[in-house]
Amino acid sequence: MGAMIFSLTASGVLLLTAGLHAEAAGEATLCELRIGGHSIVELTLTERAKLSQFRFENPGETVRLPAGHYRVQHVELQDGYVMIPWYSGFEEWFEISREGPNELVVGAPLYSTATGNRYGAFLRLDYDVVDGAGRSYRQLGSLVDVQPPPPRFEILKDGEAIGSGSFEYG
Repeated sequence: MGAMIFSLTASGVLLLTAGLHAEAAGEATLCELRIGGHSIVELTLTERAKLSQFRFENPGETVRLPAGHYRVQHVELQDGYVMIPWYSGFEEWFEISREGPNELVVGAPLYSTATGNRYGAFLRLDYDVVDGAGRSYRQLGSLVDVQPPPPRFEILKDGEAIGSGSFEYG
């Protein structure tokens, strides 16, 4: 049997979206997962044992799902930022247990990060936007060649600004 796709509402009601017949798990067998983030429009989790996907629309502070090992498959935020593992590079599994507490850090607030590497006479600076767990996010427009304004930077020495500017993409 192929992967099953389920949608769960914020209240934990199980909806079958793939047209497969299955018994809904009783409320007693569902575990509570606290969402350590906000502004989430859509959250999709993949369960490891059966590769089932659980999709939550506007999940709020908690969701309920069966115990097991999961990974974040997709996140979309209110301001157009999305996280998809193939460009995030973050595919870590986490466990949801009946004993709890279970928490997933995902979504806003997002943090800007910049890293620099020197290659001989060249300096490569990389800019990224990550959540509290380190997952990379992109604005939907940046996936279809619509670029936000160039990132700005400031160079500090002993707490004093000694230079600043912005970068063009490319």
